[in-house]
Amino acid sequence: MSQTEANHASKKEAHEKGRQEKGQVRMKGVKVIRARPSNILDAYDLYKKAHREGVLRHPLPTEEDMKEYYFVLLDELAQPTNVLFLAQKGRQFLGMIHMTVSFRPVGQQKLTAFVKAAYVIPSKRKLGVGKQLADQAMMFCRQSRIQGIEFLCDDKMLEFWSKKRGARKVANYALIEV
Repeated sequence: MSQTEANHASKKEAHEKGRQEKGQVRMKGVKVIRARPSNILDAYDLYKKAHREGVLRHPLPTEEDMKEYYFVLLDELAQPTNVLFLAQKGRQFLGMIHMTVSFRPVGQQKLTAFVKAAYVIPSKRKLGVGKQLADQAMMFCRQSRIQGIEFLCDDKMLEFWSKKRGARKVANYALIEV
């Protein structure tokens, strides 16, 4: 190993050690895929977990509503305006981000994506899984010429998204210009 390679490896180790001390451990081997109808059971399982944690929009759907949502989700995945990304490691699904693409005919006319749900299982949070999902969603929007991503969030999440992605509050939702 040359001196330059050894120096680079040393810097990389120091950076990782600093991340670990700050609680910013990155999970390796995570793959983000665009869901297909064949992934419906995995996506539905993540939706049920998100429902149990109270992550879904208010008012929370009942358990009976969630059973019916399986068929809604199946129909939505077949629509080109619905995009669902799943994060997986091996055979385990760790999180998701579900968006609906639409054209805003009022105000600033533009193509936008509305985040219907974003979720990472609790044991895999703070490991970069959500960041990978968000990065994939942003890349998809750029490639698809979508000008903005809209989502509902509380003030704490808005602070995070404004620092990391440049989100700004617009009325009762947040907007990221892509």
